[in-house]
Amino acid sequence: MNIKRILSGILTTCVLSASFLSALPVSAQTTTEGAHTQVAAEQQNNLQTADSSTNEFVINNKKDFSKFMTTSKYWGSNYKIKLNCDISWIFFKKFNPIEDFKGDFDGGGHTIKYVMLRCFVKNNHGTISRLNFQKSKLLSSECGFVENNYGTISECTSNGNVKGGNNVGGFVDYNDGKITNCIAKGKVTGKYGVGGFVGINYADGTITNCSSKGSVYGLGLGGFVGNNRGTITNCAATGDVTGNDHIGGFVGNNSGTITNCTAIGNINGEKISLDSFAGKNEGKIEDCKIV
Repeated sequence: MNIKRILSGILTTCVLSASFLSALPVSAQTTTEGAHTQVAAEQQNNLQTADSSTNEFVINNKKDFSKFMTTSKYWGSNYKIKLNCDISWIFFKKFNPIEDFKGDFDGGGHTIKYVMLRCFVKNNHGTISRLNFQKSKLLSSECGFVENNYGTISECTSNGNVKGGNNVGGFVDYNDGKITNCIAKGKVTGKYGVGGFVGINYADGTITNCSSKGSVYGLGLGGFVGNNRGTITNCAATGDVTGNDHIGGFVGNNSGTITNCTAIGNINGEKISLDSFAGKNEGKIEDCKIV
């Protein structure tokens, strides 16, 4: 008799539980498997809504560097490049310069040397920072670090001699972008528009807190910039300047704005005008000096 009562009670409890669950809203009946599916979907949404448009390529060794220099997709605006080591070869390794760089290159303060590159980048539209570049002595080069700059370059150093024709610079030939806290070291030789740091600085070009260290030779030239149409602030040129036409210790031909800049070195030539700071000035020069 007791066993029948117990079984009857268990059956009644099961029936009531089933009735209660069937009365719940559909959302409250989510199974454990369904909950896992929902969590997975939410995680996937988070990945898709995160900033996945920028890819990162890290250079940890020479093999990675070779891959970067020969794979154009890594030069695009959707890539951020990080250099995590110095790059050098016992036997010189030859690469072509990066044709068009549009991404973000962070050199991490490391150095690229003993690499046969006439310059690092031909056309920069992106951002390059914290990189030391030592030019190959085995290659003749018409630019120091970047040939044409339309983007941003900061905290970089170029070391090596440059020899070319018109509008030649120890760091950049043509600048129509922004350059800050950079240094060019080495002798620069050319014809007209020759500068120890930049050949020609265009109207939208700005150069701030930069310096050039090395002698400059040519016709129309300046110790720091050959032809300035833009803005140059807090910069210095150290080295002898030797030429024959529109020679300036700092700038050869100026139609832009130069402020708080210094030229240090001897000036040699036939047509030295003004106070030897500028070969020809049609712009604004303020708080500048030659030592």
